[in-house]
Amino acid sequence: MKCLLLACTLLLGSCMSLEYDLDAVPIPVSAQSAPATANEVTPFQLKAKHILWVHGALGRSVPNVTEMIESVIDGHDRIAGLRITQSGGFHEWLATHLSLTTVRMKTVVIEGQLVRD
Repeated sequence: MKCLLLACTLLLGSCMSLEYDLDAVPIPVSAQSAPATANEVTPFQLKAKHILWVHGALGRSVPNVTEMIESVIDGHDRIAGLRITQSGGFHEWLATHLSLTTVRMKTVVIEGQLVRD
């Protein structure tokens, strides 16, 4: 029974949610791929860390998704194919579990296509 409880604690220790609002982005954003009629399509990928310190008691380091997206706009007309994922690799898993889940870490990946019409 103790082993089951310990296993559940370790597995649940890495669960975190990321909240973001794209209303402030000054150009239209869509999850659909760019149409073939677009003049210029440039793929982009951004990465940042999402860290929860001591189960949130000491705060959290949340990447500003809107600000990150605005940093790559650079005169484009819209963003297509936007995907935002949060996952943990081996280093994040190791940091989370060596700290006994007091520091939970995930990598946030923002991918999409910058479109000029």
